[in-house]
Amino acid sequence: MLFHEYLQTLKPYVAPSATETEYFVVLFDNCLEEKGNEIIDGYRKTQRHYLYTGEREAGFFASKIFAYFEEERFTDWLLDTINEEMVDDLKHDFRKFDVTIDEWDWDKSLARLFKEVLKEAKSKIRSTKIQGGFKIRALCFEENPNGICPCQNCSNPLKLYVNLERESAYQLEAIYLDPNGPKSIANAIGICAECFQENTYDLNTLCNKKKEFLRLKKTYEEFDDPLFPERLIEAVSKLKASKPNELITLSYKALKINKKILPDNHVLLSDIEEKVARFFPFLLECFSEDDGTDGYSYEGLSKSIRALFESASKQCVTQDEIFDLISKKIAAEANANENTGRVIAAYFVQTCEVFNEIPK
Repeated sequence: MLFHEYLQTLKPYVAPSATETEYFVVLFDNCLEEKGNEIIDGYRKTQRHYLYTGEREAGFFASKIFAYFEEERFTDWLLDTINEEMVDDLKHDFRKFDVTIDEWDWDKSLARLFKEVLKEAKSKIRSTKIQGGFKIRALCFEENPNGICPCQNCSNPLKLYVNLERESAYQLEAIYLDPNGPKSIANAIGICAECFQENTYDLNTLCNKKKEFLRLKKTYEEFDDPLFPERLIEAVSKLKASKPNELITLSYKALKINKKILPDNHVLLSDIEEKVARFFPFLLECFSEDDGTDGYSYEGLSKSIRALFESASKQCVTQDEIFDLISKKIAAEANANENTGRVIAAYFVQTCEVFNEIPK
């Protein structure tokens, strides 16, 4: 019997009206020690859903909670929760997977079976053999701009060094994007041990993330060029000469950047925050200078950027696509390169002309 099969078979008898994620919490709250429940609290709704449906292998999860499983506590909960009139149906359903379910001590049989299911899942955890040595993993760690696992639907922080409390010794694994390619940083990216163990990573997604990392690296190298501020000043001067859009209404509600970028879009958030931290005061001074003279209006320019955002929002699907398009439009208007356009676009994210507040 598989982990998700056990969960799905038991649910109608202990939490029929609960959602999958609510049931997940209730179930483990009644069979684990307190430390085990702290682990459950760290799992997001999507992770619980995938474990319940079987879309995600349970090996890594089982390995973390197995030591905290309490059979006696689980049996007490089963006896208190399950209606006596439903016990025969319950035994019938579980005997489809295990014919040894006891007629009278069915609660103990179910607890024993659950422990076996967890143990079996735990035994199937992928080998922790490191694909890349310490040097490659260190380079992967350094290359990641925000220290978050780049796998889709994962937000685990990456840690380079050994953690002896976990069965998986390393908290960062180096994946080679092309198995037949060179064993070098150019062909590698770091992901968290959990995604590696459960084989939930997608190589196409990681290849795209690798391209983003390389672009950001190139961008930061340009920032260190002493002539880059001069290029920003020149770009701002050309933007000041553009015709404002007076049909747009601005919002003056102050919002933090992380209130406007979706929480799973770690790379974009990190990219914008980095640019704002470096250049916002400098650009604020540049844009504020000459406001109200020679036909230049800072408010008018802000309205033009807002109009650009509203137009991009209709053409694009993701926030990355919107930000890329706005950056290219700004760069074209200012006769500048794309890096300069992205720095200026990040400035207008901070001032709230680009992106709206994320709905709660």
